[in-house]
Amino acid sequence: MNEEISYSLCWEDADFLHALNKDNSKALLVASGGCLALSSLANKDLNIETVEKNLLQNALLRLKLSAIQHLNYDDCMHFFGVFSRPYEVKNRLEIYEKISEDLSRQDQKFWEMNKNSIMKGIVHSGKWEKYVLAWNTYFLSIAVGRKNINNFILSENINDQKKIFFKKIDNFFHRLIFRLFNNKKIQSRYGRHPDLLKFTSDSPGKIFYERLKRAWCDISIKKNYLFRYILESHYRQDMPLPEWAIKKNYNIIRNRLSKISINEKDMITYLKNNKGKFNLIHLSNITDTMSNEESQLLFSLCAKHLNTNGKLVVWNNLVRRAPSHNFKLIEDITTLLKENRLATYYGSIEVYEVM
Repeated sequence: MNEEISYSLCWEDADFLHALNKDNSKALLVASGGCLALSSLANKDLNIETVEKNLLQNALLRLKLSAIQHLNYDDCMHFFGVFSRPYEVKNRLEIYEKISEDLSRQDQKFWEMNKNSIMKGIVHSGKWEKYVLAWNTYFLSIAVGRKNINNFILSENINDQKKIFFKKIDNFFHRLIFRLFNNKKIQSRYGRHPDLLKFTSDSPGKIFYERLKRAWCDISIKKNYLFRYILESHYRQDMPLPEWAIKKNYNIIRNRLSKISINEKDMITYLKNNKGKFNLIHLSNITDTMSNEESQLLFSLCAKHLNTNGKLVVWNNLVRRAPSHNFKLIEDITTLLKENRLATYYGSIEVYEVM
């Protein structure tokens, strides 16, 4: 294991997947932090295959599954670190000892070498989540102030959010620091895998600042748990949560954990060597790491592995990749998602149906 956990959470909306899935259907998802798979099980009784070439992402998902299997809701959320910023809590190691027997020796070895990540809460263990923590702890606090951020999070409505943003947050110093902190070189080294940035020459800082204006000004901050995590590196228990973290969903998810199958391959290799068919394939934004030729190969393989009327979901961040054949864009669903998604930092989300 010579990589690192890239994402300990998933950063795409999960809610819309419920409209695309049906009970007993089969979905193929990029594993990432595992949140999409878990949230999907909260609403539909699915058969889910996750694919991930980063072995540590799979080690993280297996630990999450073991925790959900063996712990009650409150203990699991505490172990994950869901409702607190990442600070060391030693009893998380005691909890780990109780639930680690189900893990492979390879996974156990990794977590034993990374006890600090367990003590701080495993939902904060990703490279991106650590990057976000550095941003909101040191840079955002200096440029804007914690009081202004807290007042923003407690805003009663969109008009209040806009007032705070334009009067207290959208200043020259904040824009400058944001763009510097999110430039390509800094992001590649400290925040994101370099492959996600290799096909763009644009400045990520400038692009993301403009995209996040929607999160500041157009979407209720109480509803937008993704943006609240960016601002303070935890979820507030008294505000809307991702579906995997909602108490009423916990036992439903636990009872369906056996429906998740984890595969340690890249998506193209998996599809080339698998004969299964799916009702849904969710690619996240992995095509950001691919040339257009590689992306078209991936899309053609997806078409072969989708059932009639099967759906393909593609997120794009800094590079747009779209199928050139075999698929038709579902314009009404795509438009609805574009207008209502919480993940405003993405460039696009598009839903296709196989032809």
